[in-house]
Amino acid sequence: MRDSPAGSLPLPEQVHRCFFRDDPQAARKQLEEANVRLVRDMYESILRGDFNAIVERFTEDVEWEVIGPAELPFCGSVRGRREAASTLRRNFSGYQHIQATVRDVVAQGNLVVVMCRETVLLEPLEEPVEIEWVQVFTIVNGRLAKFCQFFDTLTMKRVVERIVG
Repeated sequence: MRDSPAGSLPLPEQVHRCFFRDDPQAARKQLEEANVRLVRDMYESILRGDFNAIVERFTEDVEWEVIGPAELPFCGSVRGRREAASTLRRNFSGYQHIQATVRDVVAQGNLVVVMCRETVLLEPLEEPVEIEWVQVFTIVNGRLAKFCQFFDTLTMKRVVERIVG
């Protein structure tokens, strides 16, 4: 993997640029471009703190899963718009985005995969934490039907241990 040449751009713009980066046929892939645009719009909503705008894009039976050990409070899976919305809000409370570098975006049919290195500030820590993650989005009829995230669990486990004590 390589870093986005647009690493200093906001995360949503990097996602869009990475989709077009190495594929001369990307502009012809209308479904994939629309799905990448939806993912980009959801990132923009997260950065604004507008969780309602994200929830409006969920299917009623959306599946939300964050892969990782059970002792990490943001790992687990839920199904349904209400449960996913609650999980989304809980997972982003006490979280402040500082900077992100999108490494790659892969879009094929209904799937969009985003690979990223992100620096965040987690309360009550007063220092930035760098994490790597991969997010997989399944888009059906212009709505998020499934979200799955994989991340550097060892780093996050150490961060949670420092917070909890």
